[in-house]
Amino acid sequence: MTNSKEDDEKPTEIPASITSFLMNDILFPGLMEPYMQQVNEKLGDPNLLEWVTEVLSNRIVGEDLNKLTLFLIALSYKTDDPQGVIFTGPPAIGKSHLARNVLRLFPNVINLTRITRAVLDRLEVNFNNYILYISELGGQEQATPTMRVMLSEGELRLATTTMENGKILPKVIETTGKPVYVTTTTQMIVERQLASRTWMLNLDVTKEQTQHIHRYQARKAASVNKDEYNQDEMVLRCLLYELEPHKILIPYAEKLSEIFPFGEIQARRDFLRLLALIKCVTLIFQKQRALVESNSEKVLLANLTDLAYALKLVKPILFTTLYALPRKAFEVLDVFIDSNGAEYTAKDMAREVRLSQSRIRRIMNGLVDRAFLYKDDSRKPHKYSWTEKKLEEPCILQTHDLKDFFTREEFEYWFDSNKCTYSEACSDIYGTYIHPCTPYALGKVHTIENKLKTTVKTEKKPARLCINETHDLTETKTPPKLPERTAGHTPIDEKVKAVVALKGTHVDRCARCQKIEVLHWQIETFKGEWGHVCNDCGGLFQDILRNRVP
Repeated sequence: MTNSKEDDEKPTEIPASITSFLMNDILFPGLMEPYMQQVNEKLGDPNLLEWVTEVLSNRIVGEDLNKLTLFLIALSYKTDDPQGVIFTGPPAIGKSHLARNVLRLFPNVINLTRITRAVLDRLEVNFNNYILYISELGGQEQATPTMRVMLSEGELRLATTTMENGKILPKVIETTGKPVYVTTTTQMIVERQLASRTWMLNLDVTKEQTQHIHRYQARKAASVNKDEYNQDEMVLRCLLYELEPHKILIPYAEKLSEIFPFGEIQARRDFLRLLALIKCVTLIFQKQRALVESNSEKVLLANLTDLAYALKLVKPILFTTLYALPRKAFEVLDVFIDSNGAEYTAKDMAREVRLSQSRIRRIMNGLVDRAFLYKDDSRKPHKYSWTEKKLEEPCILQTHDLKDFFTREEFEYWFDSNKCTYSEACSDIYGTYIHPCTPYALGKVHTIENKLKTTVKTEKKPARLCINETHDLTETKTPPKLPERTAGHTPIDEKVKAVVALKGTHVDRCARCQKIEVLHWQIETFKGEWGHVCNDCGGLFQDILRNRVP
């Protein structure tokens, strides 16, 4: 990775035939000058990522976690570990809209709609520090095997022959570099080897999100809209130029490895992805992080707030990436687990989860491939049954106090072991940088309340620990018809009678903490009140129920 900012933004190895397809024009210093004061202010703002989310929200309704995750993944082009992402979901859900409106802010996006089998092998270019956006996964099907190698190894070597002076001579063509890779697909199950190399992100399909989108579309239709960048978008574009590539060290990485899932082979790559995401958060906060010298090299140190941000983003998608399956697959698996060994055909399961038979068949075959289901193909229609394999409980999402998770003593031991020195006048690096007491955009970052969705035990179903635990709302009292204001806007006390997981998530105001969050849970009080709450508040209410004296 080059250390030159100019080379970082536009490497000369990419030929003009490729750079002509860059999504955005390069910003030169003269165009950036009017925005630099705001850029420097934002780089020193502890709530920087919250502001980034607000800027992205100008053109992308909802999807706060997905759009911020994509923004940070795209930023990985400035790190030593570029990432990839595949957006999955049905047609017209807004996958391309989200991708394009995040990537339009970056200076180095190569946007292609289709690539052939041989093109990557024969380009003879360096893809380092670039973002490769292929609008639809189907546009690269022929080149997928080659793409997998490039994303893993960062280089392609094609041995071929060439004709020179009437003679056939051997020749090796090299395409080097690892780009940030972004694409979208309507496929429910993505080819596993490619999926294992990328983040798998699913968009919100709830009715509430559709309503939000309709309102946004109506506002656009009723006003004059300009496609050019607004003030905040220009500031953010300039900020990306100002971020310097740095080597980043994560002092608590070994502690993380002790609590990360390890039952699946895929966990090896998922752990690396979590570390890469932490580095991206550290990179954008580089003006607020410790720059130290380790073994004669300048490095940035990731702090515990960077971990809190990364876990906030990773939590909803951990299982989808760990098993390379869509969220709906875990709902299907729940049906099998709850059925006490019953067999299902695709038609039976389609009725249970309300999907088409063809989509259900692809999902169940994916679960067969992951060893969750057994397929009896000796007769038709084929029948599927549960193999008794369960989802691994990802301990990394358990509650940890940040200070207790990585103590001052552990940091000082790591600091000395890595022969680190700090030139600035600071007597307390741990208290100033690693575990600061400043409030951040995540709210209470002193504790990571990223608990798994733990269902409250009922007479009908035993409690299981599962990140995608869902229950039919008909098991509890059917909520009354919503008034003009949603129940989620009414504060609810802690006299809770029941906590039930929603079948779909949506973004709204939490009924307890009043923050705009992704809401996962419905709560019901003894007074007959009900409302939707975020995952953190849902976990709190579950603790209250478990600890309540009968």
